[in-house]
Amino acid sequence: MTTPVATTFYSHRIFLSYEPKDYRKYLMEIVDRRSWSKKPEIERFRLKLGLLAWGTILVYRARMVPFHFSRELKRLVDENGVFIERDPATPLMRSICRQQLAMQLGIEAIIRRDEVKERIHEVPVFQQYVYDTLYWPSYQHEKGLNEGTDENGRVQPFSLTRDSLKEYLWFRAKGNRRLRDENFPPEDIAIVLFRALEEYLQLLANPASIRRETINYALQLDDKKDQQLWTALAEAIESRPLVAYLALPTDDP
Repeated sequence: MTTPVATTFYSHRIFLSYEPKDYRKYLMEIVDRRSWSKKPEIERFRLKLGLLAWGTILVYRARMVPFHFSRELKRLVDENGVFIERDPATPLMRSICRQQLAMQLGIEAIIRRDEVKERIHEVPVFQQYVYDTLYWPSYQHEKGLNEGTDENGRVQPFSLTRDSLKEYLWFRAKGNRRLRDENFPPEDIAIVLFRALEEYLQLLANPASIRRETINYALQLDDKKDQQLWTALAEAIESRPLVAYLALPTDDP
């Protein structure tokens, strides 16, 4: 955790473009699992599933920011690779962790969509835009479902619009709202991003769909054990809606 190699891995995104699987792989590698070989196979599966869940949850909490992931990781694993909580499978028994698991797997389901993958292939920086877009609701989710009250004191629901998304992305890119470029990102990119955001909210409103998409992803993996792990991870997703989503009327075709 404190070696120059680890520091370089988590500090210089100019050289590497990270994906959720990279963070999960890193977590798997640094945890000391030597004692697991003495445990029954079913117990080893449970512990590895717990690590897979933790890796996914930490990615969500860190919002794909390497420094934040490293900070979250230090709370779980000490410098010797010992898992501090002793039982890696704890997130599968905690409702809040299972919610975060669903929200991250929902994001990954969107990233796997053909239109999104094609855009990332064509314009690599689009990957940063789409992750920023999909993690945007997480900030509001932490605060609650409502953003305030109107002049009459009535509670107002949080509203996501294409313009507010563009404003948020400009803030993420520049950090200065007063000098906003109205054409950032370009309209054709903004349309794709907002569509991805809508699809993500639809998934959160029906977590069973995240479970189905994750199981479908699991069945496409080459390794049989990975298929079993990812299927079990998907089955840990709770079916209770995570958002109340109401699509706003639009004039777009």
